[in-house]
Amino acid sequence: MTAALAWSTFLIAFWTLVPQTLSIHRYRHEPEALRGVSMLSLSVIVVDYIGWSAYGILTAAWALWIPSVIGAVLTFVTIVLLLHVRSRRPSGAPGGPSHRGVVTPTGTAQTLQEERP
Repeated sequence: MTAALAWSTFLIAFWTLVPQTLSIHRYRHEPEALRGVSMLSLSVIVVDYIGWSAYGILTAAWALWIPSVIGAVLTFVTIVLLLHVRSRRPSGAPGGPSHRGVVTPTGTAQTLQEERP
């Protein structure tokens, strides 16, 4: 019964990652579209999984620590993917290495060429 509860809880928690992971994959070329994916909540989730993993290992509760370790790894991978996508900027895009983007008072974006010495 304990194992079933632990795995059921893990599966519920795992499915909370699915929408964020799908968004990261869908918008991997549009980092701006991923502003709604919370790095803070993902970090809290991975710390929570690590805590439950440690507790499960210390109490020899394999039904608790195994799904917690799996959850920690999957959440950590999601964080790494999100950081990777957010750090990528296509060349020539606003904010990229050769251009600087500004937003006008009307809310439209303009790209300005940076001056080079």
